Amino acid sequence: MKTLFRAWLLTLLFCALLPHGAAACDCADTGPPCKAFANTPAVFAGRVIKIATISVKAPSGDLYEDRLIVLEVERSYRGSVSKTVEVVTGSGGSDCGYDFRMGEHYLVYAYPHPQSGKLYTGICQRTRPISDAGDDLDYLSKKDDPSHGAGIEGTIEELKRDSRYETRVVGFMAGISVLVQGKSGHWTTLSQNDGRFRLWGLQPGRYRITPALGKGFLPSTETVTLEPYSCATIRFLATPPARSK
Repeated sequence: MKTLFRAWLLTLLFCALLPHGAAACDCADTGPPCKAFANTPAVFAGRVIKIATISVKAPSGDLYEDRLIVLEVERSYRGSVSKTVEVVTGSGGSDCGYDFRMGEHYLVYAYPHPQSGKLYTGICQRTRPISDAGDDLDYLSKKDDPSHGAGIEGTIEELKRDSRYETRVVGFMAGISVLVQGKSGHWTTLSQNDGRFRLWGLQPGRYRITPALGKGFLPSTETVTLEPYSCATIRFLATPPARSK
């Protein structure tokens, strides 16, 4: 619970302190639905029924405008929300605001806002139109099913070595066999075109994950511990051997 609190507090402080007019909104990867759900206090589906503007005082004392979005809640997945809920978001652009549209249906991932006391969301959260939330809705519909169990999800990215000490990511690796080993057995799964792989239906416990990267890359492996109904996310960087002098 402390980890969850720190995660959303740091996210909100970053957004609250971001100067208006900054060059860009810099967001960390939210990860797959299982990770976003675990790190978000309020998750719900709803339809936008009102959009208004509110004034918010920044820590510096300056006033700026945010948008107040009122949604009619159609289903709550996490947190306590009423039949209608108010969500604060930025105006868009450098303030990380999400571009809600009147009458549209959304899956919203939201946090308590440190200044207004209302819920907050933006483009740095996994909020998205219901029509684009297939992976999220699939996870949410199965997360409490004992047969769905715990899961491991990740990506495999290829590095190119520009010099002996410098590397850069050049793309995702598809078709890589990933071996998952635990006390209850072992399984294999393949990475897809976007480099992502996933394996669900696992029992709680400790697992060793090893992608078959081939002779052109250094061997890599990760170990994770899964709690009931949880997920672990892993990023593998396929690294070529260092060049000899």
